Amino acid sequence: MSIETKVNEYIKTRTEIERLQKIEKIQRAEMLESFKEQDCSVLKGSGSNEVRKLIQRAFKIKPLLFARRVTQEALIKSCSISITKGADYLSRDELEAISTETERISLKIHV
Repeated sequence: MSIETKVNEYIKTRTEIERLQKIEKIQRAEMLESFKEQDCSVLKGSGSNEVRKLIQRAFKIKPLLFARRVTQEALIKSCSISITKGADYLSRDELEAISTETERISLKIHV
């Protein structure tokens, strides 16, 4: 398969994914509304098809209150600092010198 064919197939797939994501977003909103209307956590379709409403909660710890309750060593081990926030206190060069670098690669399409 030529690189041109691979690129075209990839773009076709990504375009289809984006189209399906838009449809899914609309259908998800409809499902959430149905959960409210039915006042339930499971909606049944035909056969064994069903949609379950799962609620996950996350807690954001208040740093000052956490720091008051643990040792300094425990605080340091449990914290991570973004370059953006760290830039309020140190220069970019200083931050890069004491940081580990990670890389994330994303592919974007242009049609």
